[in-house]
Amino acid sequence: MLVKRDIDAQHEDGAVLMTVVIVMLVLAMVAIAVAGLVVSTAGVVSSSRSTAQSRAAADAGIADAVATAKRTGNFCGLSLSGSTPQYTATSTCAGGNVTFVSTGFSGAGKTRTQAVYAYTPAATSGYGADFYAYSSMKFTSDVITMAPPARLLNIVVRNGSFTCQSKIPGNITVNGDFNSNGGCIVSGKIWAGGVATLCCVADHFLGDFITAGTASAQIRGVVDGQVWAGGPVKFGSAGTIGSVIAGGNVDLGGETVTGSVTLPTTATFVGAAPGGGVTKVTTPAKPPTPTISDWFDYKYKASDWPGFAVTTLADSGNNTNPTSCKYYNNSPGTGWTNLSTLSQAGPVTIDARACDEISTNNGSSPTISLKNDLLILSENFDLTTLKIVSADGQPHKVWFVNEDTVADSKPSCPTSNPNQQAKLFINGTVITSPIKAMAYSQCRVDVGSMNTDTWNGSIYAGAFTGGGKFTFYGDPILLPGQTAPTDGSTPSTPAGTNVLGSLVSRRDIP
Repeated sequence: MLVKRDIDAQHEDGAVLMTVVIVMLVLAMVAIAVAGLVVSTAGVVSSSRSTAQSRAAADAGIADAVATAKRTGNFCGLSLSGSTPQYTATSTCAGGNVTFVSTGFSGAGKTRTQAVYAYTPAATSGYGADFYAYSSMKFTSDVITMAPPARLLNIVVRNGSFTCQSKIPGNITVNGDFNSNGGCIVSGKIWAGGVATLCCVADHFLGDFITAGTASAQIRGVVDGQVWAGGPVKFGSAGTIGSVIAGGNVDLGGETVTGSVTLPTTATFVGAAPGGGVTKVTTPAKPPTPTISDWFDYKYKASDWPGFAVTTLADSGNNTNPTSCKYYNNSPGTGWTNLSTLSQAGPVTIDARACDEISTNNGSSPTISLKNDLLILSENFDLTTLKIVSADGQPHKVWFVNEDTVADSKPSCPTSNPNQQAKLFINGTVITSPIKAMAYSQCRVDVGSMNTDTWNGSIYAGAFTGGGKFTFYGDPILLPGQTAPTDGSTPSTPAGTNVLGSLVSRRDIP
């Protein structure tokens, strides 16, 4: 019996041992599984955290881009970045929508988010030039410009600079620098491809002032609108400015900004706190350079002027020969007064290209009474004391043309020496509404010193030189083949004139 009991005990001990081993194996497997689960969960948590943080960074990029678009009015072509949180954001415009794409980063996480908004681009008003000069010019106080009804003048300089010393009820577009030398009051918008140098506290600019050059601008005086500069801006004293966007440092001096100041994060701001605060951004909106139409080369063709009766002058004959230059140029200047009679039958062309000059500077002070349009061609004009009126009270057009025979989209004046250039000389000349005249010269339009000049119409010149008092009324006319230009189509300044609409869609993208 004892032997049997020992054998049973041994069997029981073996069974317990097997059970313990099995339990230990199960527990080991459970431990391994739990450990794997913990490791896996930690990885998932870490990945989820990176994803969440990168998504938050991408959202921050979208928010920055939308805020920048609303603040600056610059919706298209944005390129922004942030470091805390880390993101890059861009924008593109197409089909009336602006698409913002932001990529957020966090550790190994990366999320791209796209937000599409509707937007309405700001309209830019196109207008033709009342006064177009190919090279630099200056308006002194003797140049008196008058705006036509219900709009401002449009003054354009294709190359070179513009210097203002007068009151100008207009918009000014200049490819180079804009300068003021005192007495400058401009009612419209100024858009310069270069930099601005404004001298005086009394100068006053009622519209926006765009200066695309990256060199330092010097601004003194009052700007009611916005100063938008491609580089740093140093202001003067005792003036007020609407708001400022600059591509560099801003030093207000003693000026007061009623709106906001926006400048790069790396730039410095010096001056009294502006009413709208100071905002620093990675890349402020850059003002574009103006787009100004090239010079219009015009070479005379009779077929361009259907219905015009042509009188061709020769550099021969005498004062009584109607086809002689002397019939116009010498006293008593019968050719000029005879134009009143010629124009009764229809429009008239006087082709004086064979003359060294066609001139009213012969003591006759002629008055032409027009019933139809008039074209005069010559290399040189002297319009001293010429007066043109409407014989019937109806509008009529006059063209004085120093043709440009070289089709190269620039004035082809025979010499670069101003003292030897052909010119269109306005001196005591009076042309008033309802007559409107175009002065077209590939060389100079030059104003004399008689102080009684009045010109209604347009000036289109290789160069312009002021002299005595010259009163200009803008009422532009064109030459055959010349399309109405859009010179002065100024960009919308970043003042919220573009309108961001409602959110169209938002999603994560690959």
